[in-house]
Amino acid sequence: MDTPHYERIVFRSGAKFTVFRERAEYILENLNLVENINDILEIFNLLKYINDEDTTFEGVISLRPQTLCLNKIVGSFFASITPYNFELYVNGLNYEFAQTFWEIMSSYKKIDGIEKPKFKKYLDENPHHLEGVLMQKKVAIKFNDEIYAHLIDNPYSIRVIISNLLERATRRREPLYIKETISADRLHVLFKVYIECEQANINLVRLINISHNDLAIGLDDETRLCAKRRERALAEDISNSPNAAHYDYSAGVSFRDSDTIMKVITEDEKPMFVFDIKWITENLDYPTLLNNFIHVFEYTDLQYRSSFPKNRNQSSAIIDIFSVKGLKTYDATPGFNFTNGLFSLEMFMYIETLKQYGIEFELVIKWFFEEYIPKEFSVTGFTYCASSSGTTYLEKCKNIASEIERVLKQYRLYSVYGYIDSELFEMSSEHLIFSNLKSINGNKYVYLEDEEIICCMHDLFNNSILCCSDDKTLNEFDCFFDAIMSLGKIEAKLLNYPMQQESIKRLLAFKAISLQEGYYYINQTEVAFLKNFYEKDVLCYIYATSMHDMIKEMCEKRQVVIEDQLFTRPEQQYLNYILNKAEFSDGFNLRNKYSHGTTSINDYENQRDYLEFLKIMVLIMIKINEEFCLRDNKQHND
Repeated sequence: MDTPHYERIVFRSGAKFTVFRERAEYILENLNLVENINDILEIFNLLKYINDEDTTFEGVISLRPQTLCLNKIVGSFFASITPYNFELYVNGLNYEFAQTFWEIMSSYKKIDGIEKPKFKKYLDENPHHLEGVLMQKKVAIKFNDEIYAHLIDNPYSIRVIISNLLERATRRREPLYIKETISADRLHVLFKVYIECEQANINLVRLINISHNDLAIGLDDETRLCAKRRERALAEDISNSPNAAHYDYSAGVSFRDSDTIMKVITEDEKPMFVFDIKWITENLDYPTLLNNFIHVFEYTDLQYRSSFPKNRNQSSAIIDIFSVKGLKTYDATPGFNFTNGLFSLEMFMYIETLKQYGIEFELVIKWFFEEYIPKEFSVTGFTYCASSSGTTYLEKCKNIASEIERVLKQYRLYSVYGYIDSELFEMSSEHLIFSNLKSINGNKYVYLEDEEIICCMHDLFNNSILCCSDDKTLNEFDCFFDAIMSLGKIEAKLLNYPMQQESIKRLLAFKAISLQEGYYYINQTEVAFLKNFYEKDVLCYIYATSMHDMIKEMCEKRQVVIEDQLFTRPEQQYLNYILNKAEFSDGFNLRNKYSHGTTSINDYENQRDYLEFLKIMVLIMIKINEEFCLRDNKQHND
């Protein structure tokens, strides 16, 4: 009953049966052609869909009277299978039906008499059936020793274990009974075996390295260190391969005479970010030196949303496919790594330039908290202990790590009580959680919650299907937003494919576009609303005054949510990624690293970490300054 133009029926809970409709009709019309184990298992899967209470498709419900006939066919076939001859049947078993086969063998109680050496032989000859075997709890537990032995003898198969235990699923997958089958001690051994095996995949080795320790599955520091070293070796092998091509995304930063404050040029076939040295050396007052981080280096936009976090909306599909995603990883993209390195390089060049003019940057930070804030906003109680001039980067890192905690705890006291009580501050031992730091100005950040509107956002800015037209008018554009902004209007008849119409209906429903006399036009307010989320994952309510009525209406419909934190959600995630491992397993963990003494003696590494700390301190200063500016503006307007 092999029909290549039909997809075989495999039951997956929650899957739509409609894709199998034609195949089901073919099976029922050709039951006389049933000839092998795969045909029988496909009928069994069809039965599961027919009997599934969640299946409401009319075509399936109408098949329910035929279940008796189908059950007889399956039962009759499996009656001939015994624990002694099962090998004859699994020889031609398709891998997608392995789970179904062992499900029936288990339910018919035919696994009890199977000799364990025979099962091991079956698994060794069919390693691609391992996942299907592990989906059946009784089978996996009964043959746990054989499964473990198979994995030791076939290290490549261990990838199934690693992926299931450590990788974040991007789609729904059936549970595997790994923890119930393989002890923590055995899993520990399997990790080590895979790390050292010749077929080890660098992405899976890295996944072990960046995952959290979990003694319940045998993952500890020693294992992760082994993975880290093997990952490094594999990366070197790839780099040295004559068959590999590599791209260098590095960029340079230069402070020199320039006709503009900042421009990007190409030098040595790489981007060079050039900043006008005259602007910096002729404006050495502390307020300007700090404002440069916003207006020159663009650490934030003009709504003070940080440029540091990764943007989940602008990750490419290729990167998503080929990158490994751990259960709790930040999933830094090449774009994020590029900009993160660029911001660090800008910081390095900036503070080194200021040193030449006798300015220690940490003294600028101290001035901000201890002089500027009291004078400008009449807020006292902030203190900052600057690192000693000439001290090592290791000591600077230890100091600034604690000073970040200091100023944020002082801010938290002010946000709660309206002033900073120094004695209460000295008594505070509460762990600092970035999401608990509140804005003193109430409703501040808007987040998109509605899936349909999120789809609208992607339709506008990241859906190439809307840039296809028979006359090629739209094909030169990267996204629908670029096309309609460039052309001014788009003739409706150009977008006549069913997949395009689905997107167009969403955009019309949200009023991002309107249809007038056969042309689509853009609606500025709705599109500006979506653009905020596409670019920054967040909209600042306080600055979006023209959208307040729309946002309030959407909030009532629970399409958006408004929160009042000091940092945006992306900023909170970024801070957790850099400073600790509370949220992400692949983070830099700098706060814990320098607080708990697990630091490196490598001065270059400490210098790199110090620049990360400085960037975060600058972000904190920008955020706190914004809070007090907004408060004063509100009081003045009231």
